[in-house]
Amino acid sequence: MGSGACYATTNPACPALTGSVSFTQCVPSASSNCGASGGFNFDAIFNYVGQSICTSTPGGACVLSTCTPQMVFSNGDDAGNLTIAGGSIPSGRTVTNLDNGVYSDAAMGSWFTGGQTLTVSASGGTVPAFGPQPVIAPPFAELTSPQVPDAGVVVIPTSADLTLSWTAGQSGATWTIMMGYETSDKSLECGWDASLGQGTIPQAMLALLVAGGSGPAIANYGQTTTTTFTAGRYDVTESAMVYSQRAVTFQ
Repeated sequence: MGSGACYATTNPACPALTGSVSFTQCVPSASSNCGASGGFNFDAIFNYVGQSICTSTPGGACVLSTCTPQMVFSNGDDAGNLTIAGGSIPSGRTVTNLDNGVYSDAAMGSWFTGGQTLTVSASGGTVPAFGPQPVIAPPFAELTSPQVPDAGVVVIPTSADLTLSWTAGQSGATWTIMMGYETSDKSLECGWDASLGQGTIPQAMLALLVAGGSGPAIANYGQTTTTTFTAGRYDVTESAMVYSQRAVTFQ
């Protein structure tokens, strides 16, 4: 069966394609890198085809990514116009394909909070029309250890395994943290069942992250809920994350 026929059918002989849809909200805070108003992002791509420039090193619940700085062109399938709604998203908000299959929208402000239902719909293209498809945003789960100061930077010890603790972890959600120097090609991302309330980063992974690094560093951390749906042959993952971004220092 030809690829064109596969695009138009749900025949099990045709392999499934994947898609990703994400809503993210950086919580407003005078001491956060997102500022007092916060920041909203929406991103989507279907059947991503691109050049991988990153290598991954796993360790415990973490993955260290090392990426070569170079220009990468990505392509995805067209889903027509995407309409997003929910929370304080303006009515009729439409996100268009950027001619390479990438959908992206960003705005300052707090556009959704925990417990609110967000939806995405597609007018259809290569990806069949779908929606509205819902995902319920999680509450923000603040980091409690290491301590997050009202102002200034979060201190991340790196000489031993590091146990993180957080509040408001929700069953079925994932709590994640991503850290790295702003000028480095390395980043460390770790994730745990949010309801556990804590997780440990192996010292070996911290050592890999800070080796050779210097200068300003940041951490994004928060809670994510995820759901899935199908649109023709596309298995789509839809997520909502509420997070904070803080300056950190490694010692």
